[in-house]
Amino acid sequence: MDVTTVVLTHRREAGLLDEVGELGSTPVQFEGLITVVAGTGVTHLRYRVRE
Repeated sequence: MDVTTVVLTHRREAGLLDEVGELGSTPVQFEGLITVVAGTGVTHLRYRVRE
C-alpha cells in the first residue's frame, strides 16, 4: 500500500473525510487526485477510488 493510501485510510478512520460512500472498513486504494477546492478553514480533496 502506498503512502497516500495509508494517509487517506487513516483520515477516513478518524472521520476527517466526507462523502466517502460505502467503502467499508477494509483499506482502499485511491487512483489519484481529481480536484482541490479551498474552503474557509478546510480544503476539500476529491480522489477516485480504485476498484
